Amino acid sequence: MEDGYSQTLRDLLAQTPLTTDAWVQCDSCQVWRRVPNFVALKLGEHEQWFCHKNFHQEFSTCDDPQELLDDEIDVLMKAQEKEQKRKQAEEIGRKILEEDEEDEREKLGVKSEKGGDDDEKKTKKEKDGASGWRKKKNSNDSDDSNDSDDDTMMCKPIENAHVWSRVSRNIFKHREPRKLTEDDIMVCNCAIDPETGSGCEEECVNRLVLTECDPKFCPCSTACKNQRFSRKKFKELEVKRSSKKGHGLFSEENIKPGEFVLEYVGEVLHEEAYEERKRQYAREKRRHFYFMTLSSSETIDATERGGVGRFLNHSCDPNCETQKWMVKGELCIGVFALREIQPGEEITIDYKFERYGEKPMRCFCDTAACCGWIGGAKAAREAEKYANDSEDDDEEKIHLEDETPVMLECDEDQIVKEEKEARVQHEQEKGGSFRRSESKKLKDEEKKWRPPEEQKAYDRAKKAREKKYENEEKQRLKAEKRSVPSFGGGGGGGGGG
Repeated sequence: MEDGYSQTLRDLLAQTPLTTDAWVQCDSCQVWRRVPNFVALKLGEHEQWFCHKNFHQEFSTCDDPQELLDDEIDVLMKAQEKEQKRKQAEEIGRKILEEDEEDEREKLGVKSEKGGDDDEKKTKKEKDGASGWRKKKNSNDSDDSNDSDDDTMMCKPIENAHVWSRVSRNIFKHREPRKLTEDDIMVCNCAIDPETGSGCEEECVNRLVLTECDPKFCPCSTACKNQRFSRKKFKELEVKRSSKKGHGLFSEENIKPGEFVLEYVGEVLHEEAYEERKRQYAREKRRHFYFMTLSSSETIDATERGGVGRFLNHSCDPNCETQKWMVKGELCIGVFALREIQPGEEITIDYKFERYGEKPMRCFCDTAACCGWIGGAKAAREAEKYANDSEDDDEEKIHLEDETPVMLECDEDQIVKEEKEARVQHEQEKGGSFRRSESKKLKDEEKKWRPPEEQKAYDRAKKAREKKYENEEKQRLKAEKRSVPSFGGGGGGGGGG
């Protein structure tokens, strides 16, 4: 090896077997980070990725230095490519040798005694072969064979699917959270009960229309009992294994009928992002889905980032239901008890969802009302087509073998930063049609006749807008200059959601 390369690169190249880690670029600091290969494989083309998502804690902030220089990354990637080709060649040679041995046995009339085991080992070895990596966008390597390999690897089951990050609120990357004006706020006429010292109980008009009271305008002020979402008045719950269903959510206290249990939170996706996310999870062969419809155009995804509500299991005879409440201008999904729930009892809901794959999903609630399939009688009729499907026999075993969930904590400041950056990117990706229509409106507005005094006011406002835009553009250019990396290599970047 040439002198001048770092000891880190030497150590990585000396590993046996050679690492299959990938390299992705932080969309904030533009620094390249080494990540497990499965992370790079699941990133969409337009998805963002940031340093704080890195599993390597020593390189998990934008202030941390890049582990290798760009030239050293290229050296490592070439070594990985060479190792992958070597393994592919070995695999091809092994297959040819096995075929020759099989032909020889057939000529001698000897039957293979381990054909089934050989097939199983062959399949396992093919799955465990050398993985690829997420190359830089400016890479000159455009071999078609690499593309086909990437497509194959994208169909591998995702690793670390049991790792998730807890958030306390919904994440909006495609738009700003909605804000109510004073005219839009519904004010109840409740009064504080002198005996209990509480207000806004069951008779509150806002409760009746599934709207939470605004703390600034509610006449009961801090005594209001209709601010459960905002105040995070959740029940004490525990995540643990739920026999055949994998992991579930269990109550640690007595819950009365009608009481608020928790809010279902996660990443709020618009329609296009939701469809792309479903395709991504299909490629990753995920077994568990954490989607919940928020509105006709938005869906909550708690797969990678969400609350403990993601562990809610389905039951054909549930003890809870979901309700959509209006909280400070935003729709929120709350889980409410249908009947009394004892400590240690599992919290369940009726999914009532359309399935994401071709096949119906088995139900393991074991209640008297259970028909064996999530989705009721219709799903049961559809399931008859797959009555002899061997995969169904293993479904219960798969759930029992689910790995214990690993929870990480999300940093609120980092989430806010991600949201702002993603919203800017989303607006840019919407194309120029919106900007053209806005420009036409402005031109039409400028041509409109106004009285002299009104025209002067309009001109002053126009100059103020132009000045503001000019200042913002200067700030943006300064920020871009600061974000340009000082090294010579690189180009392009990874993404992450």
